[in-house]
Amino acid sequence: MSYNVFFDLAALCSLAVLLFTYKITKHLPELKNKLFVALSLATFVSTTVDFVSAEFLLHHSNRLILWGSNIVYFVCVLMLPCLYAFYTLALVGQQDLLKTKLYKALFFLPIIIALLMVFATPFSGLVFTITPEGIYQRNFGVLILYVIMLYYMVLGCTMVLRFGSLLGLYRRLLTLSFTIISLIAVVIQFIVPNLLVQHFGVAISLQMIFYALQNSDMVTDGTTGVLNVKSFDILIERQFRRNKEFGIVAVNLEDLDFLISTFGINNMDVVLKQIVAFLQDQFDGITLFRTRTDSFTLVFEEKSETELLAIAQQIKHKFETPWKNGSLVIKVHIAECIIMCPKDGENTQDILDIMGAAFFDLRYKGKGILLARNIDVSTRKRFSYVEELVKSAIQENRIEVYYQPIFSTEEQRIVGAEALIRMHDREGGFISPDEFVPIAEQNGLILRIGEFVFEDVCRFIALNKIDRYGADMIDINLSVAQCMQTELSETLIQITNDYNLEVSQINLEITETVAAHTPELLQQNMDRLTKLGFACSLDDYGSGYANLNYILKLPFSMIKIDKEIVWSTTTDIQSHVVLTGIIDMMHKLNMKIVAEGVETEEMKNVLTELKCNYLQGYYFSRPVPGPQFLEIMKKQAIDTGYTKFSEQIDEIFPEELYPEAELEEL
Repeated sequence: MSYNVFFDLAALCSLAVLLFTYKITKHLPELKNKLFVALSLATFVSTTVDFVSAEFLLHHSNRLILWGSNIVYFVCVLMLPCLYAFYTLALVGQQDLLKTKLYKALFFLPIIIALLMVFATPFSGLVFTITPEGIYQRNFGVLILYVIMLYYMVLGCTMVLRFGSLLGLYRRLLTLSFTIISLIAVVIQFIVPNLLVQHFGVAISLQMIFYALQNSDMVTDGTTGVLNVKSFDILIERQFRRNKEFGIVAVNLEDLDFLISTFGINNMDVVLKQIVAFLQDQFDGITLFRTRTDSFTLVFEEKSETELLAIAQQIKHKFETPWKNGSLVIKVHIAECIIMCPKDGENTQDILDIMGAAFFDLRYKGKGILLARNIDVSTRKRFSYVEELVKSAIQENRIEVYYQPIFSTEEQRIVGAEALIRMHDREGGFISPDEFVPIAEQNGLILRIGEFVFEDVCRFIALNKIDRYGADMIDINLSVAQCMQTELSETLIQITNDYNLEVSQINLEITETVAAHTPELLQQNMDRLTKLGFACSLDDYGSGYANLNYILKLPFSMIKIDKEIVWSTTTDIQSHVVLTGIIDMMHKLNMKIVAEGVETEEMKNVLTELKCNYLQGYYFSRPVPGPQFLEIMKKQAIDTGYTKFSEQIDEIFPEELYPEAELEEL
């Protein structure tokens, strides 16, 4: 008989593409993926044998070659439905069923019987015979083999139908299609014996399963190609279930957002790929994950803590040398943490909590390579709780702007305030800005929060016409992230225009951290802002980044002295000398001075004598909500007789609404 082998050729091409695609893409090293590869390879070998036998060996005179090729063919054909049944079992996550005697017998006994029949055929002639003339003939045993193959097909379908509810209807149907398409192909080949279509049907089924169920996009990081955090969760939980010890080296790339903003995302993507290549090439037997945008996690099996420390040292040494991309030289600082499981953590969340604490808790900054047993994760859990609150704070209206009055030593009255953000939890308790602001900066929400505060202050100024109360200006803090936005000036001026606001009523406070880390971009933004009429002040001067260069280059009109310096002025003569020098120097540069942290009358008197222009602190008032700040300004205006529009004083401050006793209480 002459066979049509073109369907076999098509199947071989399809399977070759499938195996190549699988090879070059990243997949979890889990049982279902290994079984899928085994099923694809078995199909490829079976198709190859079928093609070679039909095309070249059909009339071969060497009986040994004919016996061997047919045995290989039957073994491969038998393994296809068997591997399919095992694959469906792993796909639905029920491989633990094989620990029971019943399921062991159901899955292993039939294939053992079938293989014994095939290998005994040269002696028994049960499955096929080859005559001395080289004529091939199938015998009764073939029917038994087909029954066993059909049994495994039905067994696989049963696994999908019984346990595959989590796969969803679409994926279950695609998995069942392997049986349906394969049976259709077998029927066609039975009706038309010379049309070798059986393996083509199996190959098409495998293609469908691959693209529907084995999609690597769900498990890999799009930039670096390594496994993502979803894969990490799956594999780590499986490691815990196996009750085997394993170790983790977690690597955090510090200031990655800053590096991206400085060098560009494309350049940093190249560096990230270089880092991945180093980690994969340097260490054998690892599984590498990108668990956060700025974190990579290396998982090792059967490594001691001492060995992991040595690996961490190698990584640290590598990062001491800058990474290069063309002419760019980029220095990346890292933090590392070693976790021994299950000793240090009993589940994936424990590990993530440990890494979060190691990399984001300020107590561990600059501590080198950290061991999990030395890390307090309770702070990390608090971090996660606050982070969740921050994400929904604006939508749930849990962010509020408070105002802390600013006192003019020249006019001897409150002339403005600093806008300060406050956030409370769902029970009404307040979360300290020192706690939630750094978290908002890390997860990028600080941009949205900063814009919210700016707009809220503009609304407050416009609706209450605060200049009538004697408030000349409100100070608004800009975050590092805001100052790094090239469209900052456009955003701010759009908001002030929306409220028909004079920008001279707003003073933008910029911290020393921003000025020290992004001087060029900051200068561009400040030049635009000052041209638009905004005033800018340098906040927290003296807190650790003091540098006269950016004070001279950047268009600051005011300097705010850090409260730590102010507090020590009345008790330490050296601090008093330093503060005196700062004030004299800034006045000569035509800059105004604001002293923060004024808490006593003595501080007020000393700073007034030193000619500080403005004072701010608990001595005058704690930060208060907007309505209460207006009450403070009303009382001051009534006490001093101040108003810019004397004819409107009764309209602005009707005395019958504010009896003397109530004003005194305020």
